[in-house]
Amino acid sequence: MKELAALAYRDTTAENREFWKNEMGQALREIQQVYDEKLESMRSEMETFYNLKVFTHSLTLLSLFTRYNKPHPSVRGWIDSPTAAYLGM
Repeated sequence: MKELAALAYRDTTAENREFWKNEMGQALREIQQVYDEKLESMRSEMETFYNLKVFTHSLTLLSLFTRYNKPHPSVRGWIDSPTAAYLGM
């Protein structure tokens, strides 16, 4: 009976503290991993959207150049760009 009483009244603060420290650490690592994955997904999506917009605007400019056969002064530097070369300008 004395052994049971000793077990019941034993101070487990250090054990509990270590257990919860490990559990919280693991939970924070999991949260960080999910956050990093979501952030990478959003970054990739934004990059794709940005590249699509740039390409669309490039095609619009190409269409305007071919329609009017003279570039606007504000975009003359664009004619020498790699995008213009890629599009055959």
